[in-house]
Amino acid sequence: MMKTFFGTVSALFLLTIALFGCSKPGEGGSAAAQTASGKAIFESKDCGNCHGPGKRAPELTHLGAEHDAAWIVAHIKNPKTHNPGSRMPAYEGKMSESDLQAIGSYLASLK
Repeated sequence: MMKTFFGTVSALFLLTIALFGCSKPGEGGSAAAQTASGKAIFESKDCGNCHGPGKRAPELTHLGAEHDAAWIVAHIKNPKTHNPGSRMPAYEGKMSESDLQAIGSYLASLK
């Protein structure tokens, strides 16, 4: 009887991990937390130096109305895939995937 109980508990634990994921503190989390993290990263990386009012690159205040997070992340990684004439540098390999995803989430929230 005890073996069955522990087997059932173990199966439920593994199912929970499979369905909801397992993350370290500070990783993953809610969409709101990821968006907030993305805003902080955007500001700390000085993205606004180019993407701000009156700056040389496009303002991003309504980017989420036009593109989803996946498109934005792909663009940040290699802008020339969407616009061969882009002067924005590629950030693939220069930023962590989690930072890229967070920035994409933040910018996609700007409608």
